[in-house]
Amino acid sequence: MLKYLTNLWLARALVILGFILGMRSVGSTIRHIGNESMILTPDSRLAQTHSWHHYFREVFGDFGAMAAILIILFATSRFRNPIPWWVMLVLMLGFYAPFWVG
Repeated sequence: MLKYLTNLWLARALVILGFILGMRSVGSTIRHIGNESMILTPDSRLAQTHSWHHYFREVFGDFGAMAAILIILFATSRFRNPIPWWVMLVLMLGFYAPFWVG
């Protein structure tokens, strides 16, 4: 059983599945960009669309984290040392923790 739980391909498949399932949330964020009902402060002409900036930042941060995690997971064995795994852990916590605290 431990052999299956420590299989790198299982980890890769589960991460990809998690990213696919998480795309629903990322898609919702993308749909907020340009949506007039998602304006931060309707009374301020200068800051009206500032919230859209935050949506862009979140979307590109999410895609960046996903890309970095996939690069680490599919890197050749010579790059598999503790440092990339710690980087991946930090990226995963940064990607998923906000969904659980808000």
